[in-house]
Order: sequence, then structure tokens, then C-alpha cells
Amino acid sequence: MILVVDDEEAYRELLAKILTRAGYEVVQAADGFEALSLLQKSKIELVISDILMPGMNGYALVARLRAKWPSMPVILTTGFLTRIC
Repeated sequence: MILVVDDEEAYRELLAKILTRAGYEVVQAADGFEALSLLQKSKIELVISDILMPGMNGYALVARLRAKWPSMPVILTTGFLTRIC
């Protein structure tokens, strides 16, 4: 199961739709806190997360993920490359 985390609903829905059509089971979270909750409840095998989100950004989410699930694969994405470099 893939967890897609993004505060922009349209992007999150689009990515989930693409992955579902490719045959993957997908769950979605609107922020890092919701993502951590879903990780507790579901058998997640991959996390795809936005970097720039309010509350808990993608880097903070990865830090919390690594503490509890150190081998969890994570892909970080962003639409604002110039703001994070």
C-alpha cells in the first residue's frame, strides 16, 4: 500500500488516481500528522510526500518516520524547488 501525503488535494487525488490505475492500493493524507496516524493503522510499504506543507513539513515527517519505521521507503516531492534550495 502506498501513502500519498500532500496538502494540495487536487495533486494528492491525481497522484492517487494514477497509482491506483497502475494497480497499487493507495491511501491519502492531507498532512504529516494524518500520515503518521495512517502509518499506525495500515500496512504502508511506501510513502510519497510533499516537502512544503503547513504544520509538519515533509522533512519533519521523514524524521518521525525514521524513528519508528527506519526502513520505510520515502519519496519527497515539491512544486517549489527554488524555495527549498
